[in-house]
Amino acid sequence: TTHPDGGTEVLNRLLLEFAQKYGIRVTRSRPYHKNDNPVAESRNFTLIRAYVGYCRYDTDAEYEILKELMPLICKLHNYFIPKMMLKRKVRVGGKIYKTYDIDTPYNRALKSPDIAEEKKEELRERKASLSYFELLLRIITLQKKLETVHKKKYNRRRREK
Repeated sequence: TTHPDGGTEVLNRLLLEFAQKYGIRVTRSRPYHKNDNPVAESRNFTLIRAYVGYCRYDTDAEYEILKELMPLICKLHNYFIPKMMLKRKVRVGGKIYKTYDIDTPYNRALKSPDIAEEKKEELRERKASLSYFELLLRIITLQKKLETVHKKKYNRRRREK
């Protein structure tokens, strides 16, 4: 089951055809409750909007850049950037005390007893092949390239008028 936003940018004919083809049940958000899925909504900002902004990318050239950029962002956030995870929440009278675990998803995976040792070794090898600074430099380069391609698209439309 998938529960996307109800907006046309997410829910369209192609998505529905894909879901039918692979037997995925698509449900819709409740009307006037745009924040039904706050975790996904918050990730849209931190992992997408923060890197590529709010522009509409709809050309093949932009798609190719995004296709290269998104896995790099995932690697950066999964291997190098720590996330806060709520460990414990205790109410004492009228006050709530929260305790957080701050670690990277990579380290959490290595600590997990549910993940096989072979998979953990595969993760270690993948991390050893990554460089934080090289990832960051490649991301910045692709962001600039995406911005340039996006601006060219609109300059071309203005000249045609």
